[in-house]
Amino acid sequence: MAERFSRRVKTTAEYDRAVEEKADRWVSACGGVEEPFVHQTRTYLYVFNPASGEHGYLDMGTDIVHNTAPWEMS
Repeated sequence: MAERFSRRVKTTAEYDRAVEEKADRWVSACGGVEEPFVHQTRTYLYVFNPASGEHGYLDMGTDIVHNTAPWEMS
């Protein structure tokens, strides 16, 4: 008999609520558990917008979401 694996994805209540409402707001990606990262002295957070289905990179210093990864920006 083959071994069975169950993959339980952890999500946050904020993420679940936003997805359920198809909210037009940016929430932390990866089920709400994405963590900020630093690229060239700037802190970013990978985010998701449930209404549009888009992903982006929130510059936490300017509060601007970019559709291009920081390392691909010129």
